Amino acid sequence: MLKPSEDLSSTEYKHYTMFGQLLSKSVVDTMLAYSDELKANHNLIQQLFKTFDGRNYDDIEEIVKGKLDDNIFSYMKTSIKTLKNIYPTSKTVLKFLVNTI
Repeated sequence: MLKPSEDLSSTEYKHYTMFGQLLSKSVVDTMLAYSDELKANHNLIQQLFKTFDGRNYDDIEEIVKGKLDDNIFSYMKTSIKTLKNIYPTSKTVLKFLVNTI
């Protein structure tokens, strides 16, 4: 669940104790179907993965300044609030790191 979606297999079957022989993508999709809260938080995490991996600073700003889904867990809201507070500094640090690597 905490992997980027691109890293989930849609071709290799594995045995999962609770689900049997399935693709990892199918297991995640099945779990997300159980709860709107889980799905909302998973989507936010996936959005953050893509944004940080792509170093897209405008998208980071959009996430931290935008309205969060009502189904987002309180600890995720706290994390986004923290990111919002450190965003101006972290943006400078991230740009510096990208330029030096």
